[in-house]
Amino acid sequence: MKPLLITLVALVTMTAQVAAELITTGTALARAQMALAEARHTKSGLEMSVMPSDMALDFWTVGDGILIIVYSPATGLITSLSFTVMDERPKSTRKEFYFPADSFDTATGKLVLSTKKPR
Repeated sequence: MKPLLITLVALVTMTAQVAAELITTGTALARAQMALAEARHTKSGLEMSVMPSDMALDFWTVGDGILIIVYSPATGLITSLSFTVMDERPKSTRKEFYFPADSFDTATGKLVLSTKKPR
């Protein structure tokens, strides 16, 4: 009975580790999408185009904002991350805040933003 219990604990631990993902530049889009879905984040209805045209965008609702994933359809790898937050005013007066992101941890919800030093 004890070996069975140890095996079950090991399987649960391995399964939990698969669900958690640190999403950064270079992460495979499929792995990131699976980890975001398992962490109960939802795809956003936001649609935008990206330049250059050989890149594509994927949008996920994270907290009160949207995680924007730029990726290469050819390789399936993430090339950059950003986070945008908007207030609820009408589009003509709405304020939008855009932050480049370094990483997002689906297990903890920790989002690391990039900032520049003031001049």
